[in-house]
Amino acid sequence: MNIGILGGNEVCQTEKLLSHLYENANRQVTLYNLKTEGCLGSLKILIINEKSRCLPHYLSTLEDSGVIVANGDDFSIRPYLIGRPAHLITYGFNQKASLTTSSVAQNDMEIKDQQKIQFCIQRSFSTLSGKTLEQQEFSLEIGNGIKNIYSVLGAIAAALLDDVYTI
Repeated sequence: MNIGILGGNEVCQTEKLLSHLYENANRQVTLYNLKTEGCLGSLKILIINEKSRCLPHYLSTLEDSGVIVANGDDFSIRPYLIGRPAHLITYGFNQKASLTTSSVAQNDMEIKDQQKIQFCIQRSFSTLSGKTLEQQEFSLEIGNGIKNIYSVLGAIAAALLDDVYTI
């Protein structure tokens, strides 16, 4: 599984959490921090935490059956996603996001150490294996230096998509 992570300073946090989730599931993954390194080959999942001038290039590296996991609160990303054949999962605090959190306020973006977070799937979506995740809430304890809620939402969305984290 090849996953690319594009965005600002929180890319390392997304990468750290995804690495932890895959390791706990005893699954292999190749993570590309697209802020600091390129991508070798094609991507199955592209996580877009924020817009980058390289976004069009990395969108072109997405496999035909790949999935875009995008920050739905960053409106500057949307024009790049219109008309894309790839499946799209969004995360954030807006009402149209596929994945959001109900236990962290948008104005309180920093996660406390070992904080239990309540997540909400607001729009059902299919995993890469074809399983449908219906609207529901679930919780997960987050810690170990992960501070940015958008990093967590992007990582959890990707882990759900690849059946690494199951609910």
